Amino acid sequence: MIVIVDIIAQWIAGVGSIKTVEAVFECGLWQPQKGSQASCERCGEDGLPCSRYSCETLGKDCEWIMASEGIQGEEGTNACIYSPKNDVNGPIIVELNEEALPKGFAYDSVNVGEPKSSFEIEKRSDSGGCVNQLESFSFGFVLDEVAECRYAFEADSEFDEMEQFGNSLLSKIHADSFSMTEVPFEGEEKKTMSMYIKCRDYASGEQGGNVGEDNVVRFCIDPIDITPPVVVSNTEREVILPANQTTQIIRVEFNEDVSEARLGTTNGAYEELEYKMSCTGRVCSVEVPIEVGRSTFYIKAKDMQGNLNEEGTPIRIIRSERGLTIELISPEEVIETGQIVNQIDLEIRTGGGYDGRASCTFEINGRTAQAFKETGERTHRQTLDRLSPDTYNLVYRCVDMAGNEAVERTSLKLELDNIYPEITRVYGESGTLVIITREKATCSYTKTGCNFRVDEGNIMDGSDMIHTTSLDYNSQYHVKCKDEHGNEPGVCNLVVRRGEL
Repeated sequence: MIVIVDIIAQWIAGVGSIKTVEAVFECGLWQPQKGSQASCERCGEDGLPCSRYSCETLGKDCEWIMASEGIQGEEGTNACIYSPKNDVNGPIIVELNEEALPKGFAYDSVNVGEPKSSFEIEKRSDSGGCVNQLESFSFGFVLDEVAECRYAFEADSEFDEMEQFGNSLLSKIHADSFSMTEVPFEGEEKKTMSMYIKCRDYASGEQGGNVGEDNVVRFCIDPIDITPPVVVSNTEREVILPANQTTQIIRVEFNEDVSEARLGTTNGAYEELEYKMSCTGRVCSVEVPIEVGRSTFYIKAKDMQGNLNEEGTPIRIIRSERGLTIELISPEEVIETGQIVNQIDLEIRTGGGYDGRASCTFEINGRTAQAFKETGERTHRQTLDRLSPDTYNLVYRCVDMAGNEAVERTSLKLELDNIYPEITRVYGESGTLVIITREKATCSYTKTGCNFRVDEGNIMDGSDMIHTTSLDYNSQYHVKCKDEHGNEPGVCNLVVRRGEL
């Protein structure tokens, strides 16, 4: 306040001067600054999810894409990429991924960072750097921009006709693995193969983009077989059997023809394995007994050159301890209804089997079975609409992940109840009028006549089969009762006249 007074006083005294300036303010559309690769990759660094809005505000050349292996997240997450509108250059390999190479392999003759990059993959062994024809290896590289990559074994192939390299996500980092059995190799001599890789960026969207030049990857293949057979059929997952299955045929496929194979319950020496398998070409099989619970078998084989596995391939089998059962069914009795059209809730519960969980179906009167709307766990539910009074024969079938099956049959009868409750007894006791009905009901009365509905009268105590109210011996009681379906008489069920009790 003292400062303001001092300023005013100085102005009155002629200190300072006043100058009039015209200021003009205009409101216009905000435009983001020109983006860069570094600015686009900052999307999501503020701790919030990267979105289209936050991406595009980082720069005019920042573009948000839905399916990508982006800087901002895990594989398959959204990403903000640098996509300049005037980009006419295809992606370039700028670095090789050492971690993608398996142990014993190395890159050689590396020439990257150019539109036509090239490098070799060499196996560090006595085979002169060549890969065995039955082996596999992986490799990878880093691009200067996010892109999708494909490969072929012929130069100048069309991008859309080439095979996918790695996954189909847009990324700077790409890696893939290759079995030499997939390479178009012919002959019995060592041979250097060339793989051609092209990458396409996102400059014109998912269906367009700039396609780079052929990048050449060279590797040598040695057709001499020095490796033992490898099981190529799926042995990673556990085989789950039903409780009533006491044996199992174990069938495996190898990556080459085998001369013989054995299977045992321990990973011991080949000659000590208990079961000799029957082999034809690459496929071997044998039937073995299976105990309840978990069992592990090990497979070893010899190929046509005599190469033998030192370590057995495990096959894990679980046999259920008991069968699957349907423990509860609801409803499974006679249901009285006062409706022509009814809604019924079916529910069953399963137990036993592998873990009690199952997938279940129901069948009504021999019609096509339907899956429960809610199934897959232990409780299975389904609502049936528009059922008329009738008898319904139901068949329930459930199967668990081990193949255990349970079947139950039951009948459900819907009976139409359109008869009002019957009074079976009436008496007075210690000043109380007592009415007893044949079924559960609600009763009421008036003292003036029978022209009323139950809900309009004086409601008596009790909603089961015994109904009471205070008794005036000098009055008449016009009594009506209705059941739980709403059935009630047009006239009185009973008139209790004065002096009759």
